[in-house]
Amino acid sequence: MAISFASRVRVPDSVLAQEIQGEAMFLNLTRENYHGLDQVGSRMFRVLNSADCIQTAYQTLLNEYEVDEARLRDDLEAFIAELVDKGLVEICDG
Repeated sequence: MAISFASRVRVPDSVLAQEIQGEAMFLNLTRENYHGLDQVGSRMFRVLNSADCIQTAYQTLLNEYEVDEARLRDDLEAFIAELVDKGLVEICDG
């Protein structure tokens, strides 16, 4: 899945998202599935969900973590693709 970093990520209305003790929990009411994220995944989600675009989230995470730029880009794309595949977020135009 090719993801434009000019796009943004949002939680659809059919998904309940809640943070409990530093970890994000999702309940997809349409698919009737549950998914939890660890602390790093939860931080990535919070940054993605609050950023005006994926590129801004990428820059924020790059400043927070000691990680190779290409590695973070690949990991972020894979993370977003997994959340989209599970129906927990959707990508929309910036």
